Amino acid sequence: EKAATSWKTRFELASGFSGLVWGSSLYLIFPDSSQEHQMVLIVLLLMLSAATTATHVAYRRGSLLFTLTCLTPAVIKLAMMEAEGSGAVAIFLCVFVLAMLSSGKFVARIAERMLTLSQQNNSLIYDLRECNEELALKNGQSETAKAELARVNDSLKKLSTTDGLTSLINRRQFAA
Repeated sequence: EKAATSWKTRFELASGFSGLVWGSSLYLIFPDSSQEHQMVLIVLLLMLSAATTATHVAYRRGSLLFTLTCLTPAVIKLAMMEAEGSGAVAIFLCVFVLAMLSSGKFVARIAERMLTLSQQNNSLIYDLRECNEELALKNGQSETAKAELARVNDSLKKLSTTDGLTSLINRRQFAA
């Protein structure tokens, strides 16, 4: 478990660092003069964040770290710009992040529930197989006991209808 915790911590740190690299790249290649290029870069960051949220459902902290470190520089850059509509885009980014993280939390709960149900289902299947094996064993024992009982009944019938001394049929055989 310690190794898993260590791996998870490294994964989360790497996710945060990766998001920071992507988000910071916006400062390096963000063309101040071309709004079209700015929107393409922002949409690219949004798509990366959405894909990370979708694929990292089991690792919510990693998804959160990537999304926040990826999109926070874009929000700051847009909020500081004086271009028309940049404030609205910054607000949209914040709302998008909140909606994405909320939906990621919802999907994570569903995935966790599905895993729990799958584990319970596997446990039930295992128990059912054990019960079926036990039932088959008892059924086999029952068939063996039934055959033995039939053999003993035949023996008793033969003993009750024949004379033990002469091995000839007795009066019970005639009455039947």
